[in-house]
Amino acid sequence: MVSVSASFPHSSMPSGPPIEATPAPPDSWASFACTTVPPIERSPRVWATLVFGMFAVAAAVFGSFGPWVHYADGYQRQGVEHGDGWFVIALAFVAAGLCGAAAVGLRHLAARLGLAACGLMMFVIYLVNRLSITRARDLVTGEPLVVGGGLYVAAFSAFGIVIAALAMPSTGWPVRRSSAVDVPVTR
Repeated sequence: MVSVSASFPHSSMPSGPPIEATPAPPDSWASFACTTVPPIERSPRVWATLVFGMFAVAAAVFGSFGPWVHYADGYQRQGVEHGDGWFVIALAFVAAGLCGAAAVGLRHLAARLGLAACGLMMFVIYLVNRLSITRARDLVTGEPLVVGGGLYVAAFSAFGIVIAALAMPSTGWPVRRSSAVDVPVTR
């Protein structure tokens, strides 16, 4: 076996690194002072939007799977069984997206109006179903139908989404972020 030190004597090894040191850039090169973009401050209104909105969205989804009508013979129909519950769930997901957009910094007026429109459409679905249930009678017994708790939960969640829209901060148009290089603003 040959030793490594025997095949490479120490006298033939260089004393420093194999390349020369790289020169530093000249002092006349331009340097830019870059500043960091400050984080967006979250106001308490954003958290109110998130809390009211997400609780209302969860209530709307649970209310859609709850009973919307009780028949005299004990039969119950859920909101998702006749289609209107699925509309409420779709509107709830749109509202959840708008609440999430507010949480990450969206301040556009269209988001606020969209959230209010979701809540109002949910309330219109409630009104249409409530009026049709109170006018209907059971075909077997002839007794009036009773509104179920799931429909009331959907109505209260619609109000919660409208409250979230009112709590959502809005600046009209989106805020322009400054560039990385500070530029003086003249007004």
